[in-house]
Amino acid sequence: MDIHHLLCTALVMAGLKSFLLAVAPLLGVTSAALYERQRALVALGALKSAPGRGPGSGVPLTAENFAAILISVLATENLSDVDKRVVSLINAPPVRVNINDYSREWGNTKGQVLVDAVSSALSGKKLKFPAPDGNIFDMPITAIRITRSWRAQLLVNRSTEIEYKAKWSSFQRQPPPISITAEIEGKSLDNLIAFTQGALSQAAEGDDE
Repeated sequence: MDIHHLLCTALVMAGLKSFLLAVAPLLGVTSAALYERQRALVALGALKSAPGRGPGSGVPLTAENFAAILISVLATENLSDVDKRVVSLINAPPVRVNINDYSREWGNTKGQVLVDAVSSALSGKKLKFPAPDGNIFDMPITAIRITRSWRAQLLVNRSTEIEYKAKWSSFQRQPPPISITAEIEGKSLDNLIAFTQGALSQAAEGDDE
């Protein structure tokens, strides 16, 4: 389905639920499945919901809120697995940047936690990361990769990536013998970014009226 058709038929949206209805085909899942993830993340405190009914209530459409749901989709196969592990991954700090054969521990360098970095990517913004010479570079993200459900990597290109790890996980000490990795990249990620940018723009215009 054409991305612009999806955008035109589903937008003038104030809430995240309406956005999920429209974006589901781009992720190859049902809108009901995405909404159930929204509800689970609200219950876990990862998403904030405004009380009441009607305009202004519910979970607002923001890049951060959708980023949290996207992380949960990549991190878990089933709704029943959306738990505190996923929340920990959503809030995971950057631990390492790999550039070509150079690897640097993030250390005391301030970097965005995973949900903020993914929301920046979905908004079409470039990420800041430390380079070998100490400078900070802005680079676009070309892929979002999650090894279920304890590690994430944001790829800039084939030789540059930023790695995140959930703090709680015992897998940090001993990774499982068999791991499963989910990734969104290439044209799929480009379409998702374009769609999200359009939706956020529409929502912002609605707020200004």
